[in-house]
Amino acid sequence: MKKLILFLLLLQVLPAFSQADLGSYESSYRDYFAQYINAIETEYGILSESSLYRKYADIITDEYIIECEKSDNWVEAVGQVLYYKMMTDLKPVILFIHETNYMDEIDEKSLDNLAELLRLAEEYQITVWSIGRSGDVVELLRY
Repeated sequence: MKKLILFLLLLQVLPAFSQADLGSYESSYRDYFAQYINAIETEYGILSESSLYRKYADIITDEYIIECEKSDNWVEAVGQVLYYKMMTDLKPVILFIHETNYMDEIDEKSLDNLAELLRLAEEYQITVWSIGRSGDVVELLRY
């Protein structure tokens, strides 16, 4: 399955702007992706009607609410976008951040995380995109 995922990823690579080095800060990936998709807002606060608990979505568009997370935090991203889905009428999206330049360089642990993320994303109808240090963006699953 890992080889199939990798093959599909390589077929779908969408070159972003020019080659970039987004470094190790999650905010760099968030801001780059927000510009890439012409997002309307970043770091958007959502206040639950039933409590005073506030969560912050990373990116908002007219249609999507997007959580950007590195490979090791993919589980948190699933929980957050499902919460956002309950609190808004927007479709949930996860931007899976791998800190290699391209998908074919991704390590085994990150591939395992990605496989599990895609399984849950399919079950809960979450769109998944991937981005690496070079700024290459790949759409992995769309709902």
